[in-house]
Amino acid sequence: MIPTQYVSFPKDGEEEIFNYSRIDAEDRFFDFFGINIIEGRGFHLGEAANPNASSYDPFRGRPVVLNETAMREFGEATKYMNVVGVAKDFLIMPTLKMKPVIIVAPPDPGIFYSFYYK
Repeated sequence: MIPTQYVSFPKDGEEEIFNYSRIDAEDRFFDFFGINIIEGRGFHLGEAANPNASSYDPFRGRPVVLNETAMREFGEATKYMNVVGVAKDFLIMPTLKMKPVIIVAPPDPGIFYSFYYK
């Protein structure tokens, strides 16, 4: 099971809290699982983090792909992340309702190994 995580971003002088599910993945993830990128793109092998990332970015400038639900729910807060693409909504667990999902590129592709199974 993929746990729910929380992140907060500034909004109107206060903090707005969002919950989401996080998947750490690499460039082959989208093709392997048949996840459609409907806006922007997926990751590139060896893609570096954005060195000018916002101090509020919980992923430290690493490229992220949000699903449609996350894009809707996060709204303006997406400006604090290095969003490179939006994926069509997909269920991460068949018994769960649609949730905001953020797919995060690895910090160092040279040491990140993925084992996918369907």
